[in-house]
Amino acid sequence: MTDSVIPPPLPKTRPPLVWVIFIFYLVMTVWSLLMQILMRVGALPMPPGQPEFIQSLRLVDYLASYAIVGLQLAGVTFLWLLRRQAVPLLTLGLVLSAANMARTVMKPAFLNIFARLGIAGVIGGMFALVGGLIVSAGILAYTWNLRQRGVLQ
Repeated sequence: MTDSVIPPPLPKTRPPLVWVIFIFYLVMTVWSLLMQILMRVGALPMPPGQPEFIQSLRLVDYLASYAIVGLQLAGVTFLWLLRRQAVPLLTLGLVLSAANMARTVMKPAFLNIFARLGIAGVIGGMFALVGGLIVSAGILAYTWNLRQRGVLQ
């Protein structure tokens, strides 16, 4: 007599790129917070124009930034857990990040930072901003692909 016992499903292993993305977000978040703290306490010199920009920030600016970081961290945590909820969280994080970036770039105090650094500063700053969005969009595309392939549950 044969038993038709179904073996338990094989455990899913995380794709290596999921680990890279998760660690990247954690390291960059901690690094960013550390740099902000060090600049605030004067242990790290601020670039020209940075103090004026920080003075121009309101509570809504801080709340928006921290909410976006929270969304992105939740998204990559769900990605690390291989959960499909990562896709809408990372999508919302990308959209809000782009909107917040566009709003920030329009602030005169923000533009003054790059103006004081010259054309190289403007090009470098815009490259960094656009580069960040491209990296986030690439991570979102990868996450979407994992979801389409059934890796995310």
